[in-house]
Amino acid sequence: MERWKKWIPIDDLPQTIYNEHILDNSEGITLLFSDVIGNKNIEVFFDGGVLSYRNTDEGSLFKTLSFLEETYGTDFYSEPF
Repeated sequence: MERWKKWIPIDDLPQTIYNEHILDNSEGITLLFSDVIGNKNIEVFFDGGVLSYRNTDEGSLFKTLSFLEETYGTDFYSEPF
C-alpha cells in the first residue's frame, strides 16, 4: 500500500538552489540540489516507480522564444497552420 507523508517546509532552505544532478534508476528518482556557494546540499528522493517527469531549462526556452519572435514574429509559433 502506498504511504504519503505530509510535506513540512524546511526552515533554513536557501533562497536560491541549483540542480546538480538527476538520477533515474530502478530504485527511484534522486534529485540533488546545492546552494549558491556549494556549502549546503539538499537531496530529494522519490521511491519506486515515477510515472513521468519533465526537465525544462527555462532560460534556454525563453531565448528560443525570443529568437523566434524577433526573427519570424509572434504568429510563427502562436497561430495554427
